[in-house]
Amino acid sequence: MSGHLTKLLAVLSEFSHAWDIVHVPSYCAYACDASLGALSVCELRHGNRGQGAKLDGDWSRRFALALAFLLTAAMFVAAARAQVGPSSNLQTRKRMVRAVDKTFEEGLDAKLPPHLSTLLGLSNEEECLVIQGVVRTGKMVQGFDVSKANKDDVVLFVVNEATNNQTLYLTSKEGVLRKVVTVEEGVGRVKKITSEDRKAFEKEKQFWLDRLAPVGVP
Repeated sequence: MSGHLTKLLAVLSEFSHAWDIVHVPSYCAYACDASLGALSVCELRHGNRGQGAKLDGDWSRRFALALAFLLTAAMFVAAARAQVGPSSNLQTRKRMVRAVDKTFEEGLDAKLPPHLSTLLGLSNEEECLVIQGVVRTGKMVQGFDVSKANKDDVVLFVVNEATNNQTLYLTSKEGVLRKVVTVEEGVGRVKKITSEDRKAFEKEKQFWLDRLAPVGVP
């Protein structure tokens, strides 16, 4: 929306070369929310003569039409963009729910060890029983765990068997990243979530969504 506002101000600046515009005080801060009627109540002072004057005749009509067109276009584009994000996110959430349900129904019985369950916040020094989906590619193991006690506790994990390093992502049935736990040289710790962690999580989530809940498959 800021881009459209910049273009609008650029157009207005063209008018300001010939006219010094005295706006309603709060115009700049609320340009996107102001009504056309409010915006038309602008007083102009001719740049050459320095005398107060109001827009009238062709100038006022052209200015009002141009302003109305720009504001309408800006709001239309912003509304269209706002609709794309939520729609896409809704589809992803629905696919995640399908992936969780499919794993819970068709996966294998497994356990998260006590120390990892504790770091993830799923238990207090106890094993966490899960239903698991797992894929092995060479020395790389990727897993999708759904807690038997609570289907909203979902863990995606990646294990490098060559180094035994692990990364576990605690998420939800809707695919929201809640916690990241890493294991390096046998020591596990809760990691502060960074933008890189989010990217890696989204990559893992997409891998499982494509595998368990492909687009277009009910």
